[in-house]
Amino acid sequence: MHSCCLKARVAALLTVMLLCVACNDVYRPIVTPVPLPGGDPGSVDFTAVLSMNPAGGQDMVTFIDVSGDTNVGNRQVGPGASWISWDGNKTHAVVPNTSLNTVSQVTFSSSAVSTASLFPGSQPVFSFSRNTTNAYVLNKGTNTDCPSSGSIGVLLSSNNSLQSNICVGPSPVFFTQTFDGARLIVLDDTLGEAWIINVNSHAIEAKLAVGSNPVWALVSTDNSTAYVLNKGSNDITVLDIPNDAVVNASIPTNGNSPVFMAMDVKRTRIYVSNQGSDSVSVFDISHQTPVTLHAPVSLGSGTAPSALTVLADGSAVYAANTGTNFVTRIDGNSFLTQQISVSQAAGAKVTWVTSSVSGDRIYATVVEPADLQNGTAIVRTTDNVLVTTIMAPQQDLNCLPSTTVTCPLMRPGQVVGRQ
Repeated sequence: MHSCCLKARVAALLTVMLLCVACNDVYRPIVTPVPLPGGDPGSVDFTAVLSMNPAGGQDMVTFIDVSGDTNVGNRQVGPGASWISWDGNKTHAVVPNTSLNTVSQVTFSSSAVSTASLFPGSQPVFSFSRNTTNAYVLNKGTNTDCPSSGSIGVLLSSNNSLQSNICVGPSPVFFTQTFDGARLIVLDDTLGEAWIINVNSHAIEAKLAVGSNPVWALVSTDNSTAYVLNKGSNDITVLDIPNDAVVNASIPTNGNSPVFMAMDVKRTRIYVSNQGSDSVSVFDISHQTPVTLHAPVSLGSGTAPSALTVLADGSAVYAANTGTNFVTRIDGNSFLTQQISVSQAAGAKVTWVTSSVSGDRIYATVVEPADLQNGTAIVRTTDNVLVTTIMAPQQDLNCLPSTTVTCPLMRPGQVVGRQ
């Protein structure tokens, strides 16, 4: 065939292809696939699972692609990893490694692991941030910056490096941050206090008395009110943040040993898991003082609920029952419950629960005594059907399973969504 004819045919073919594309016909050129989505991180959704290695090796963070229900990467952290949270940009997971006095920063888009060194003795145990510039870690130990107290370590997110320490009380156990990023609310167990700290100046603006054994806190979206959950006194203390005051010292949770709170922004509610009473309490927070909406919702004897996750539209809340192999769905309108089994393994227990940004999935981490079926169960919320289970990484990454060899899995302890 003459070259001129060949060029003419190629030109004609390209013209037809372009016309087909313009007419919405399917034209799929063959390209090299991109392993992970790029561009705006808000256009995709991931959950992150922290699995502990009881064999003493490194722990692992597993990223799950929400749209594909698939494991898209494991990142080694620890050993001695104690918590996982997202940074303020929701692109990196922040993991304090308690025994190493370090903080790992990992992401779904790269296999690289960044490690920040803290001062010896810091013992970081918790992390959280709503600030896009900095991440914060709670250090329960003393260090050279804070030789007689715990501290909040301030990390620069861009390169995961320690910038400063904010000295706090002797027994810090938890902190949260206002939605505007301006203040931290730090709870101290020994003192029975909540400290309000200015993020920019590091000044302690107030030390407010709360109940005994404070364990959790939430902040209203307008940054005016903090709700402190007290496990020892079975109540909630309400704080006025701008005025550095206690509004209500004790609102009963209507249950024993409350350990976790979740906020329903859509319906202005808070849900409280009463682990000692196998129940969840519901409060209306449309006004500053919470009002009981319903008698405590019973989840059944021995359920021992802990973590809670509220769907984005407020239609339901799901409870991680640490004493059983099922999560419980609580309807946001009727408060009726539904048990959803997430493992058939003997003796399996749920450790944590979270939801996707859209609310079409929940994720429940499960551990069983033999460590052979540990993983993260994915449940579709439209019909509460178990879609699949992402198995946890092996404790020994060099183990080769066979008909005669079983390889124990790590123990997923926490799963966090980007909601």
